[in-house]
Amino acid sequence: LDKVTMQEISNMLWAFATAQRSDIEVFDQLASKFAYMLETNTEAPKPQELSITIWAFATAKHVAKSQYKLLQHFAEFLDDEKWRKSFKTQELANTAWGISTLINQRRESGEANNGSLEQREADLIVMKILRHLSQEIIERCDEYKTQEISITIWAFGTLGFGIGRDAAKSVNINDYILLYSNDYRGDEILVNKVLSATRASIMKRLPQFKEQELNNLAHGCARMNKQQPELFLGIAKEFSKRESKITGQDIGTTLWSFAATDFSDPGAFVKVLSRLRIDAVQFWNPQEISNMVWAIGTAGIKPKYSKAFDSTLVPRHDRQSFEVLSRDPVSLAFAAAAKEIIRRPHEFKSQEIKDSLWGFSKAGIRHPLLFKTVAEYFVGSALQEVPVSKLHVGAGLEHFSSQEVANLCWAYAKQGALASANSDTFRGRMGIYCSGAADFGESLLKRLMNCAVEADLANYDDLSKLSSNDISNTVWALATLGFRFDKFLEKVEKQVLKRCRKDISAHNQFPGNVFNGQEIANIIWSFATLDAITAEVLDTVESLIVFACGDGSTESIARFLNRQELANLVWSCTVAGHYPPKMIKILQRGLIGETADEQTPRYMDEIHGNDGGLTEHGVLTLIYLHYSMELDDISMEIELPPDFPNGWGMFQNCDVLDDESGISLTVTKSKMQDNVASAFSRLGLDVVDEYKVPFPRDLPDILSLDIADVVKKIGIEVDGPSHFYCSMDQWSPQGSHSKERVRVPNNGRIDYNLDWDWENYKSNGSTSLRARLLRKLGGKSFAFHFGIGAL
Repeated sequence: LDKVTMQEISNMLWAFATAQRSDIEVFDQLASKFAYMLETNTEAPKPQELSITIWAFATAKHVAKSQYKLLQHFAEFLDDEKWRKSFKTQELANTAWGISTLINQRRESGEANNGSLEQREADLIVMKILRHLSQEIIERCDEYKTQEISITIWAFGTLGFGIGRDAAKSVNINDYILLYSNDYRGDEILVNKVLSATRASIMKRLPQFKEQELNNLAHGCARMNKQQPELFLGIAKEFSKRESKITGQDIGTTLWSFAATDFSDPGAFVKVLSRLRIDAVQFWNPQEISNMVWAIGTAGIKPKYSKAFDSTLVPRHDRQSFEVLSRDPVSLAFAAAAKEIIRRPHEFKSQEIKDSLWGFSKAGIRHPLLFKTVAEYFVGSALQEVPVSKLHVGAGLEHFSSQEVANLCWAYAKQGALASANSDTFRGRMGIYCSGAADFGESLLKRLMNCAVEADLANYDDLSKLSSNDISNTVWALATLGFRFDKFLEKVEKQVLKRCRKDISAHNQFPGNVFNGQEIANIIWSFATLDAITAEVLDTVESLIVFACGDGSTESIARFLNRQELANLVWSCTVAGHYPPKMIKILQRGLIGETADEQTPRYMDEIHGNDGGLTEHGVLTLIYLHYSMELDDISMEIELPPDFPNGWGMFQNCDVLDDESGISLTVTKSKMQDNVASAFSRLGLDVVDEYKVPFPRDLPDILSLDIADVVKKIGIEVDGPSHFYCSMDQWSPQGSHSKERVRVPNNGRIDYNLDWDWENYKSNGSTSLRARLLRKLGGKSFAFHFGIGAL
């Protein structure tokens, strides 16, 4: 090597890399010699020599000690404008690709992104090069070929160049490389200039870009967190009109790029999906499938035939055939994805499974077979015995991240909520419970949720490593499905108390792990639903809400909490029988205003972005709040508007059990209730059905008893499964073989026989609230549990 030239070294590196015969020792020696020559030579190297060397290391996928030394010299040479201008556009583009690939390989090889001084200095070398490359493409974009533009944009995105200091907190990009910068804002401005300068050149040449190049453009913009609507629409149009083969990567990654930047134009998605061929999806890799499904769900693109896969609730003759599904590219995409996940779940990584199921539920699609297949893959069939000391007989969830656990739980709970919301047969909480039993079987669902909880408890230091969103999604899913894990809730409560007690008043914004409005509302609602809410939690959350709502105006409140979340918090305080005064005033003002000018439906609708008005749930929670405070003798300077709830919501003709609280003005009877009433009549009681308990003051009579002997003051509640949650602390996977029987006749009605042992089923928040209010009125009620009947 003593007499070798820099050009000869770069050519040898190129040859080894191109022939895929790279040798670590040879590469190290050549790179060291090259670096030495850069230091000692008086003349600058030719641009091609450095560009080829960087390209060769990236192509060979070889991590060498001397790489950063080479990059340092390269950055210094680029300071010479004359030398920089001598680069051909291909050399500039290859350099961008090579550097991004090198950095990506170093991180994948285990190099820590630890923020150390050494790491920062290395990152600054790369940032210096990227800034020079940016300036060149701005000035010479029309000289760049389509491939050169696309790989440059891709390279910038891969390194997170120009996305800003706070962008790494985004849920869509938090696993990506984010290089340290000494000028985040300047880099962001520079990248915006790059995109602005290249936009016109790209758009006029868009038909010349190959499919992979279009994919790279979209992906690079997404990784830089830059939405480019005109470009994205153009890319979608190009995909739809080309006759050439479109790969799974083209479709999956392009749609992912759209959704990751909040671009949700339905027409663009349909154009890309129109190129999908269901027989080709069997050759797609799992990431391409999951990217497609995640993107459709995230963007809120709705399939035309959302009920085509619901084998539980929709009779076969009402479900669309494949021929009909093929008319809608979105429905066809879900059909293709489900088919492949069911066929080969073992090929999908945990993140890919999580993203896929989340996408189905987010898009409003129930798919019992898909969700059951995945559950059985991870925890085994409910008919399989679980060995002692084991939690499951499947692949398990131990390797899942906390986000993957949370989103998986959310997806399964959402399947039940969709059944309740979209079916005339399933209503309210009873619909969620019965659809779970019909879709998967209670035993399988319990086993899956138990494994999810155990994975979080075992892997994440008392949940301290869970994000606030992960905690919120997980506990909401458990409460929705009616499963109470006390050991898990205790850890959640500790995290709520700890995070809400942070000195947020010293910050202009929340610390990263303090709950936002939706997260805290979901957590508190979940505690209340499982009858686990405490005064300490409510008092602590009060300080967070007071701070977050700023001056306490209706505008400030609406920015932190929407009316659904406000109503859920009001209901939770009512269930607990505890009313933090500052929080209660904020919550009521956020729902219906405080002053005479505010307390009009039109004004509050505008404040909340014309959300459709106060729902039945919101109306009822306010009435229950004041009802409860009256009985508890709580005096507070808040009142309901005159004639409330007239004009404020769907108060008249209420005939639907509310999904969120279980509170309803509906008076309905079941066959079981009639049988129980007949039995008591035969015993000599003079019973009436659905007796409304009179309230001593001027609030509506909203409490009723299923059966009552008014003279003898005996009240009887015939409570079905929707009034209870399942305590999982004594539950064991060894005794969880499926015994429940669920039958779905052709008439669409569901007969069920749930395998419930009543020792482990306790009254939920709604039922406990009613019992407490009845006790306050001086009476006692008896609950008859039952689990047999017909919906």
